[in-house]
Amino acid sequence: MIYLSTLLLSMFITMALIPLFRTLAVRLDAMDIPGERKIHSYPMPKAGGLAMAMGALIPVLIWSHADQLVQGTLIGAGVVVLF
Repeated sequence: MIYLSTLLLSMFITMALIPLFRTLAVRLDAMDIPGERKIHSYPMPKAGGLAMAMGALIPVLIWSHADQLVQGTLIGAGVVVLF
């Protein structure tokens, strides 16, 4: 049951954060401009991955125990998200 609740919480957090991060990306001009190697024809916000990462990490922080393995995994995932 904990897996289903974690999945649902992750999904709802991601769905709630995507519009917020999209608006923030437009305000901060964090847009992917179309070019000859791009498939989109209009500027796209670059914040969807950050919303998905937050949606995945928040339930793990809530439901996991604070042992060294989980802490190391979360720190490593945070570094990957930053890059």
